[in-house]
Amino acid sequence: MMDEDRRFVIIEDPNICYWCENRVKNTEESCFSCGFPQRAGEWEQRGWLGKARKDKKDYEVNLKWARTVLFVIAIYYLVAGFIEYVYSNSDLTVGFAGSSIVLVFVSLGIWARKNLYTPLLIGFVLFIILLILPALDDPMAIFRGVIIKIILVTSYIKSLKFARTVRNKREIDLDILHDE
Repeated sequence: MMDEDRRFVIIEDPNICYWCENRVKNTEESCFSCGFPQRAGEWEQRGWLGKARKDKKDYEVNLKWARTVLFVIAIYYLVAGFIEYVYSNSDLTVGFAGSSIVLVFVSLGIWARKNLYTPLLIGFVLFIILLILPALDDPMAIFRGVIIKIILVTSYIKSLKFARTVRNKREIDLDILHDE
């Protein structure tokens, strides 16, 4: 535990990790689960804690962005669907199709709160299909709004990479737990 004024790392039980509270063997210098230098000097521990807090903050920012991408795509299709609806002289079929797409991406965004990788992957495949489909009818459609499309695809790829990293890390953590 860190004391009141955050100047000292106070380890009450050297066999319980200060950071993740898992058991640390007497022969181990650092926690096997998280890497905290349990039996090292205080400066090394404080340095590790500073880096861990920064990594945790970066993780939370990336996690929020990855989830937000699905809602940004939903807003993109909401605006595009509204414009298409207006230009089609209020054709209900166009309005229903646009609303359905928005609903799918919002649902994927909600699902991403529980499981990040699968909804992002499904959303990415759907997004690419929705970008390519209009080009079958009009090849120039792929170039309309190309800057926005590039930004969205790039953001999506970044989010997918992060989600895959999180998923792989969870699988590794689960393997470690099963080995004990």
